[in-house]
Formats: sequence, C-alpha cells, structure tokens
Amino acid sequence: MAKPKKPEPDAGGFKPGEFEEVELPGVEATAEAEEFEDVDVVMSSLGTRVPVDKLMPAKEQLAKKLILDVADEAFSAESGTDTHGFENIVAVGISEKTVRNHASNYIEVIVAGVEAVLLIFVAVPLWAKAAEGFPPESKSTVVQIVAQQFNWNVRYPGKDSTFGKQDMHFVNDTNLFGIDPGDAKGKDDVQMAPAPEIHVPVNKPVIAYISSKDVIHSFKVIAMRVTQDAIPGMRIPIWFVPTKVGHYQINCAQLCGNGHSAMANGMLIVESQEDFNKWIEAKSKSGGAQSLE
Repeated sequence: MAKPKKPEPDAGGFKPGEFEEVELPGVEATAEAEEFEDVDVVMSSLGTRVPVDKLMPAKEQLAKKLILDVADEAFSAESGTDTHGFENIVAVGISEKTVRNHASNYIEVIVAGVEAVLLIFVAVPLWAKAAEGFPPESKSTVVQIVAQQFNWNVRYPGKDSTFGKQDMHFVNDTNLFGIDPGDAKGKDDVQMAPAPEIHVPVNKPVIAYISSKDVIHSFKVIAMRVTQDAIPGMRIPIWFVPTKVGHYQINCAQLCGNGHSAMANGMLIVESQEDFNKWIEAKSKSGGAQSLE
C-alpha cells in the first residue's frame, strides 16, 4: 500500500491546515496594547491570526496597513498571487466598525438653507422687479427686433411714436414685420432688414420686443447684461438702460445654424439723444417701411 504523500507547502510557504502567528510590530509598545489581546481574527486564506475587528478608530488605518504588509510578505511577487481580494476583506472588516460622522449632513442642510433664503428673498424679488417693473413706453425708446438666419432686423416707430398694425399675411422680403400698408400709423415706421446697427439714445430706457422669423435665436448684449431667447411666434419684451455712449456687440446665444457666427456682426450703437434723432429722421426720409439694406 502506497504511503500518502506529505502535503507540499503552498506559494506562501504554508502547509494546508498550518497557521502562523503574525505579530504586529509596535503594538506591544502602545498604551492600548491590552485592548488587542483578545481580538483575534483568523484569516484562513493566509493562515494568519491578526487582531482587527475591535480596533479603536484611531488605529484602523494603522491596522489595515500592517495587515496589507503581512499580505504582501505572504504573497510575494514571485508567487504571482493577487492580493486585491484580501485588501477588500480588510477594508470591509474595518469599515463595519468605523465611527460615523454626521457633520457633513449638517453642513449640507445649512448650505441648502442659505441657498433657499437667497433664492426666495433676494433672487426672486430682484428678478420680479426687472421682469415686471417695465418703464412706461412714453418715456422709453421702443423697438422691435426680429432674428433670422443669420442677421438681426429692427423696427422703430415713426414721429408719432406709435407702431402701425401688423399682420402675418403682409410679411414678405421687403416687409419682414408684416406692417399693414393700409394703416396710416405705420407709414412712418422705420424697419431695417437686415440691421447691421441698432441705434438707441444714452441714459434712456430701451424696451425691445424680441422675436424670430425661423429658428430659436437669443438676443444678447453682454455690456448691457441682457439676454433673451428669440422664439418664432412669440414677442417677448426686455428692457435696459444704456448709460455710456459707444458701440456694443450683439451676440446670438443660441446655436442657430451653420452661419451662427455671422450673428455677432450686429452692433448696438449708443449715442446722444440729438444724434439719435438725426439718425432716425434720416432713415425715415430714405424709405420708411421699405427695406434699407
């Protein structure tokens, strides 16, 4: 009868069923050494006995490091054995005993409360004031702006400061705003299609009605801190007060097609009231409601 073979040591140097006591260096010298005496966890995969699951929170990181060091020694690079699974076991064993800290929850509640206060008592009232507190049209410069691919169009009321009636049936290449030719009040209206420049007087409120002929655009003048989407079929009013004479670029804040960049060719011209009056009078004489390309 053949004799049973003696079990061969594994890659870590251990025989099946054999365990080795592993001492944690430095633990004996700590004041908490007694707390580790009866806290043994048998890691059968390693054949090692390591105190883990009742470690003090302050010692958790030290214990994990020491345990992983033991694993690296047991499973050397020559053995080709992956210690990733062992690291996960240790991490799970320690995380179960970790003391939870609720400070982050309290901080999140405080931040959410501050944001709610700012939104309700600061942002909303300011927005309501800007959106609903429009200046009277009689004391403002009122214009209609229609965006299209890929330029801006603008319409001003004439000397009577009143826009003529509009109807979609009258819209064509030379009457982009659909001004009713039978309405006397629209005879002196000035429409510029396209409008490379939009003129407004300084230190006077401007009310602009924004719309679009084709796709969604967005009228944006960074210097005036105004942005408003131009949506087909809608006429949305915005207002601002230019306080400094100058030339300010008009941008389209919506990607409106291949020629989107051409929308940035528009310019808002802020000038004195006298210069504005001269400009609008010259445009009225040069064609009224006709295209002034």
